[in-house]
Amino acid sequence: MDIGKRVLLLHTYPPTPCLYPFEKGLRRLGFDVVAAGPTAAYGDPEQFARLEPDCRYIEVDGDIHIDALFERTGGVPDWVLYLQPGVGFLPRGLRDCPVPTVGWLTEEYKFADIDQRLYYYFDVAPTSFPHIERLYRERGYDHRVCCNFIFCNWLTPDPRPEPRTVDVGFIGMIDPELSRERCRELERLLLLRREGVNVVARSGVFLMDMLDFYANSKIVFQHSGQGPNNLTFRISEAMAAGALVISGRPEDVGDLVGRQLVEGEHIVYYDSWRQAEELIRHYTTNEQERARIAEAGRRLILEEFPWHKQIEYFVDTCVRTIPDDFLRRRSDRLARFGVDHRQECEDYARYFLLAGGNASAARRRIEEIDGWQTDASLLSDHALTAAAGTDGRRYGHDRDTALTLRPSHILVHFNEAAFAFRGRATLTASAVANAIRRGLAALDALDVDTVDPRELDGLYNCPTMTRFRQELTTVFFDTMDQTARVRRLLELYRYELYRTMGILYCEDEQWQKAIVPLSSALRLIADDGYTARYLAQAFERTGRLGDAEAQYRHAISVEAMFYEARLNLTSLLIRLGRKDEALQLATETAAIASPWPLELAQWQFHVGRLHDESGREDAARQALRESLAALDGIADTEGSSRSQEVREVRVAVTTLLGAMDAR
Repeated sequence: MDIGKRVLLLHTYPPTPCLYPFEKGLRRLGFDVVAAGPTAAYGDPEQFARLEPDCRYIEVDGDIHIDALFERTGGVPDWVLYLQPGVGFLPRGLRDCPVPTVGWLTEEYKFADIDQRLYYYFDVAPTSFPHIERLYRERGYDHRVCCNFIFCNWLTPDPRPEPRTVDVGFIGMIDPELSRERCRELERLLLLRREGVNVVARSGVFLMDMLDFYANSKIVFQHSGQGPNNLTFRISEAMAAGALVISGRPEDVGDLVGRQLVEGEHIVYYDSWRQAEELIRHYTTNEQERARIAEAGRRLILEEFPWHKQIEYFVDTCVRTIPDDFLRRRSDRLARFGVDHRQECEDYARYFLLAGGNASAARRRIEEIDGWQTDASLLSDHALTAAAGTDGRRYGHDRDTALTLRPSHILVHFNEAAFAFRGRATLTASAVANAIRRGLAALDALDVDTVDPRELDGLYNCPTMTRFRQELTTVFFDTMDQTARVRRLLELYRYELYRTMGILYCEDEQWQKAIVPLSSALRLIADDGYTARYLAQAFERTGRLGDAEAQYRHAISVEAMFYEARLNLTSLLIRLGRKDEALQLATETAAIASPWPLELAQWQFHVGRLHDESGREDAARQALRESLAALDGIADTEGSSRSQEVREVRVAVTTLLGAMDAR
């Protein structure tokens, strides 16, 4: 269709660096782009403003109606491009928008339960990944098309003199609880430091600072972080900086990028970690081969296939292909997914509460549904929005009314148990345990074949990305079958209640009682290392030292950078008289902790202490010097808990050195 030139781009300011090429590229193609959205604190706003001083956004409320949005931005545009913002921003009335809408959502597993309830409001919902396009098209999302924009890096670093001093660099979010697969591989990567490979991992580095880091790296390690490994925007930034990219083999590289990127010519893939290590050793010692592939990648990104070509391709494949009867198709799609007024309000409420951080907007959407005051599931949702908005009185009223209507309502009991557990510092252990027991009793009383799915699939009380929430959202990738989803959701609610009951008993030092619920939780999610650590502590405190060691080892094998479990295991090995094993574990952990000065200092202290106790004074002093050097790199923030930890480590190190000097 003839899409016209006036585009309303909806995002946040400053734009997410990997999404800004859409705005920049559309302007380059001659489109009249008006950008609107809330202000966010993501990235490096000052650096972005220096790089792109002409980028301006019209500030609007996160839940503004689409008609009011058009009035604020100069009238009805020819089409709308919504790029998932970093804060809560989703205009109301998208289903009735009179012009075509393109919605690019997060593509992240952690938000699957939210995104799946938003895709159908847009006329096109692109994805970067061919397998995601296929998956959703099989499920009736006929408007999901693949447009891989990972080559859209729009920045070029300044030339740097060789040689590059970083052997293998990584920049990205390092969150072991959320990016489990990535961090497990990062852990293995960091262990190469013991061989003399200069591995440097950083987070919170953006824009030109990031590219300058890549320009000093021989190799850049890439891992997408969640779900199956896929190539990300990082590769075009690294290639533009002349680094060789090494990545786990992606599930699929399709679309235009897949036709340009050639394995062995522009990028290197590995199929196992053993192979990754061999490739890293090879390319860090064979500069000519490394430089050949890196230079080919740089030319591909900067000369042969520059970023703006992808934006042109996006317009041709995702926008110009929108059919003239887009309004009818949108209406048919919404009807196919059963989206009535109630469902629309619930979809928006879920987004604003669980992803957008706007409880007030979520509450208003629930209140737009006729009869919400007499519907147990809607009352459960409303109660949660009230609690998130610190309206405890309203929460209590909604909770009690919902239980009057449906005494065994699963989510009401689950959310109440979650609130009790989070607020356990102000409650007795028995009060929290009783709330959890009521949740388990409600689960026991439920008939999975007759339960209303809304009772399980409403708003849940989990404000952070815990393992429970990650598993819950993954259910929405795994199946569209309602019965299968209900059964898995029941397992996950039960897992979370068992887990919290076990932790409660541990904190109350009821170690024997903790073993059964923790073991029950692990039967439902076996690779939850954080729960395994609690079980290990319970075993250790009840004298089952062999079981404790097994659970500590399990915990550190499935969870990356799990320093608490590593310290527990180190202490247990010392207790068992196996100091050489304890030293080996501490030395390994110090290498893994190298990106974080405080953790590095703490583990170098443990290494030094164990060397000293074994009579290796020179090795002990070297480790303690490295501990102090790491502490010297930490800024002192007066009164902060981190500064207190720094002081405690420094005192421990200097005390041990003083004792060694006094011998």
